[in-house]
Amino acid sequence: MLLAFGVASLVLDALSNPQTVLPLALAPWTPPVGLTLAFLLLYGLHYAPLLIGVTFLAGLPIYGLPQDWLPALWAAGLLMLGLWGLAAVLLRIWRIDPQLGTQRDLSLVLVVSVAAAWLDASVHVFSRSPEAAPDAWAWMADLVNFWVGALIRVLIITPLVLVHAGVHFNAILGWLAVWAMLINVGSGLTGKFLLDRSRRRMEEARQRMRARGLPEAELEDQLYWDSLTFDAVKQWRVVHFPITLAFAVLATAHIVAIFLFWGWQ
Repeated sequence: MLLAFGVASLVLDALSNPQTVLPLALAPWTPPVGLTLAFLLLYGLHYAPLLIGVTFLAGLPIYGLPQDWLPALWAAGLLMLGLWGLAAVLLRIWRIDPQLGTQRDLSLVLVVSVAAAWLDASVHVFSRSPEAAPDAWAWMADLVNFWVGALIRVLIITPLVLVHAGVHFNAILGWLAVWAMLINVGSGLTGKFLLDRSRRRMEEARQRMRARGLPEAELEDQLYWDSLTFDAVKQWRVVHFPITLAFAVLATAHIVAIFLFWGWQ
């Protein structure tokens, strides 16, 4: 379970950062809020310290040890403490079913998700250097922007994991949607990686030729085939679009079927 949590953290990081593919943009000390909240609700509050360690270890092979590792660990601990408290309220005070069997359970999880997003945004924004924003208005703008992004992630990930935790895996439509999602993610990451690599190689070749003093006209002639390759790679979206469309149709059908046939109480 912990290994799956670490792998899912890296996958979510790759999906949440559309500008880069490798290296991933994961902050190794920061557990993903939506996934962490769902894990605590499903498997127990006692996993909280282990989730910090798993997330940290998952990022070490990519980033190495953070320079300011102690403040980073404090920030992760503060975030995890807040998530632990929110999960405890849901389980021990409101006594929800983690598999969201009723509308009440789903509504309470959505309310707590808003608070979890504020917690995530506050920890990230206020733990930064004072030079990151020039005044209080800039800090507030960053806080709201980060909260909106965190809220979208939490509202998608937490209910998604909790709802599917109790599902019997014999629904054909659900499996088709899962496989379409995996193919869609793989296609998108492959296209981004190839496009970024082609752009970087062409720019490096351009810089080398300029350093040798080649005139602009000759430089363009030398890069003709590289530019054709780059243009061909940019056509990856022609392949990616029908895959995305198929995933969107299957996912929509899956969601509609859930709301039609789920026995809400």
